[in-house]
Amino acid sequence: MWYFLVLASGIVMLPVAALAWVPTANEPPTPVTVSFGKSDYRLDEGQTVDVTITLSADPGRTVEIPITGSSDLANEYSLSASSVTFEAGDSGDALTETITFTASDDTRDEVSETVILQFGALPAGVAPADPDRASVLIDDNDGTPTVSIDSPSVAEGDSGTTTLTFTATLSAASERSPYISYQVTKEGTASWSTDYYVQPLEGKLTFSSTETQKTVAITVYGDTVITFGASLRRF
Repeated sequence: MWYFLVLASGIVMLPVAALAWVPTANEPPTPVTVSFGKSDYRLDEGQTVDVTITLSADPGRTVEIPITGSSDLANEYSLSASSVTFEAGDSGDALTETITFTASDDTRDEVSETVILQFGALPAGVAPADPDRASVLIDDNDGTPTVSIDSPSVAEGDSGTTTLTFTATLSAASERSPYISYQVTKEGTASWSTDYYVQPLEGKLTFSSTETQKTVAITVYGDTVITFGASLRRF
């Protein structure tokens, strides 16, 4: 098919292909997009993982892509860089940059934590594309704390009261709110409310994230009768 173009100097015949649309300088270019290579990553404390960032096309100029992470977990990880840079003319593998995510190592027993990586303020002409954020799950690598209970003793005396205190100790602090169930039992001829008193006779000791010791206090009544005492046991 041909079209006729009338000029002052005469008639010119043009094929349809010659009339194809050509963008003008005033029309905005198609935006370049940026995305993370994956939406989910997972690693243990003390390990590293490479996080990739990819542009969809040559940016035509130097562009810097800022990367931000969860500020409330800043002590739990570090990034090898806070931004990546792409240059004009980049193509193929050059359109992908990598930063290294390092999970901090510690000796604290804690729950798994999730760090969210996102793009900061993007330069003009660069738009976010899916996935525009990356979730990094950090698993704890510390063993579960153990608990021990001491075996205290106290002289009851011939009158009045004395306190016998049992102490339960965690081998390390934990953020998992660990607990133990306990029961106070008598030994020998000791009698509750006559020779000793504690309320309740059984219960639960829950440790907060900063605690490694909990206690159970037993009131011992003094007398002149020989009796055996009480003990604390887990169940």
